[in-house]
Amino acid sequence: MTRPGDQHVAGQSKLEQALAAVQAGDLDSARRQFEELVMDDPHDPLALYNLGLCYNEAGNYDAARKTLLSCLALDPGEANTYVALGLAEAKLGQMADAEVHLVQAAALEPDNPYAMGYLNGGPKSRQSLVLGDTATVSLVRKSFDLIDSGLKISKALEQVRREGLKSRDGHVLSVNTFRTMLMNKVYVGYIVAFGMTVRGDFDPIVTEDVFYRVQPKLHRKAKTTQVRYLRDNPEFPLRGVVRCPTCGHMMTASLSKGNGGKYGYYSCSNCKKSRFRKEVLENWFVQGLGALNLDKEAVNALSAAVDANLEENRKWVRTETTRINNKITSLREEKDAIIQKSINGTLPDDVVKAWFDRTSGEEESLKGQLALTVTSTLDTPDVLKRGLEILEHLDLFWEKSNLSTRQQLQGFVFPQGVTARKPGFGTDPIALCLRSDELPASVITSVVGPPGFEPRTKWL
Repeated sequence: MTRPGDQHVAGQSKLEQALAAVQAGDLDSARRQFEELVMDDPHDPLALYNLGLCYNEAGNYDAARKTLLSCLALDPGEANTYVALGLAEAKLGQMADAEVHLVQAAALEPDNPYAMGYLNGGPKSRQSLVLGDTATVSLVRKSFDLIDSGLKISKALEQVRREGLKSRDGHVLSVNTFRTMLMNKVYVGYIVAFGMTVRGDFDPIVTEDVFYRVQPKLHRKAKTTQVRYLRDNPEFPLRGVVRCPTCGHMMTASLSKGNGGKYGYYSCSNCKKSRFRKEVLENWFVQGLGALNLDKEAVNALSAAVDANLEENRKWVRTETTRINNKITSLREEKDAIIQKSINGTLPDDVVKAWFDRTSGEEESLKGQLALTVTSTLDTPDVLKRGLEILEHLDLFWEKSNLSTRQQLQGFVFPQGVTARKPGFGTDPIALCLRSDELPASVITSVVGPPGFEPRTKWL
């Protein structure tokens, strides 16, 4: 008669023999012995787990998957079992299931090297640079800071190139590679693989605030409808803004010889019926600008309206930031609950994946909104003070400015151009803030919170 402990001792002996076979590299012998252990006790999770590993090593992924699922049914809290199962499913092409199980492994053990290794192991998910290199880390961080400060991506790339930033294989970074690098979430501590996002077991290089502020700046902006000058010439600053009084076409300008010298003229190349001496038209324009100068009362009214708008903007930013942060916290709690339900087996894997994808997408979208909200704070008192000073002295500012600044001012004051006439600027539309007869009443009573502070002009 067998004593109660004999079978346990025998089982232990088989386990030791099977593990010794694994150590010796004799996987066929180990597999056979683990199969015998499972036949002796089908409810032994350790035997099932090791048998599943043997099947994986042998390339029998279907058997591995079935065995490891049986193991998880008995012991759903072991991260390595999820890793082994995810690998088998990935080999079988069942990527949706593999995604869920690898993420579950990382959720159970965020520092599990096997889970992180498989999630970050695909060639498409490898980071472009070696994060452990101190000099490289410093330059990557500087790249984010340069673009966050307003530098164009091409200029930022030139600067970090000069300081030695290169790709993983030592090649010079192209603009597209640089842009792709700055979109990689590995720099904020996340691993993205199989369409999933998992917190990695390493320190981030940049904060999420900086990362998400930079993202919108990495993409090309749509072309504006700003007037393009075929040839900029400081001698003719009004080219492209003054319209012909006869046909309404934009006037061009050129030098004409006569009486022993060259003289500048603005003329219409369309109807050829309008022609003005350069000095005459520009003096007329400066006098017209002087007539638009705001007086102290109008400036004070505009300043009060701007202050009110800024305060409304700050209130909106505070409220919106709180709302978005609360929503992000709620989504993270929801994701934790999803993973727990999956671990407990209360939901099918396909439902878990769809739910997890949706919440992850919402969270990413909210992070982007949060970064844009924070950067939308309008707090530029020096710029506004200077702007109000210019509105008091438009004519003097135009006369002292270079060609580029003149063109921007002209486009701001006259968004649709101005028709050359003898008595002032006639009925051509001008910037709202320069309509001094409407300003005191309308500005003060039309203050709205963001985003009602728009539209901004395309010029200044």
